[in-house]
Amino acid sequence: MTDARWFAVPANPHQEATAAGSILRHRLSLFFPRYWTAISHSRRFTAELRPLIPGLLFVRPMHAPGHDRGIADDFAWIDSLHRRPGIAALNRADRLLTIPLAHMALFRSAFDEDGVLRRTLPEAMPSRFMPGDHAPITGGPMSGQDIIAEILKVDGKDRVRVLIPLLHRLVETSIPPWFLGNPVSPGPRAGAGNKQLG
Repeated sequence: MTDARWFAVPANPHQEATAAGSILRHRLSLFFPRYWTAISHSRRFTAELRPLIPGLLFVRPMHAPGHDRGIADDFAWIDSLHRRPGIAALNRADRLLTIPLAHMALFRSAFDEDGVLRRTLPEAMPSRFMPGDHAPITGGPMSGQDIIAEILKVDGKDRVRVLIPLLHRLVETSIPPWFLGNPVSPGPRAGAGNKQLG
């Protein structure tokens, strides 16, 4: 049954919270991973919640117990999100990234019931990445998918801007450096264009 997996759904830039509201209104299970970070305003620091993976939310269709739906029905929920506030362009032709239920359960165990990371992000070693490098995604919900990310920019110690192949194109987003393995030789690009998520 397809209930045993999660799907990565794209949100419009800086509209993850709006997209999350649209998803919850459609009887879908949502995981919106976030983390606390310190923001400086006029020499004063305040804590702010930010998306752990800007532009991506994780959705699980909730079918009736014991109801094994067919492939066509399984993706009906995609139609329900089409053109909804905060949701990026989405249709059944898109090959959504899928995450096995057990894999997502392990990842979610590091977060509280509101999807907020329980611990501080690990200290990273950004010096091992340079713009133009390619590295496999080995941590987080997208690990185990044979995804090779292209490094665009290292933003301090806790974020790396990357291009990843998603939905038939290259998508730009930012992820924690600890999601990435050691740099590797680049493979063929998955698409000609790219879209920025966040």
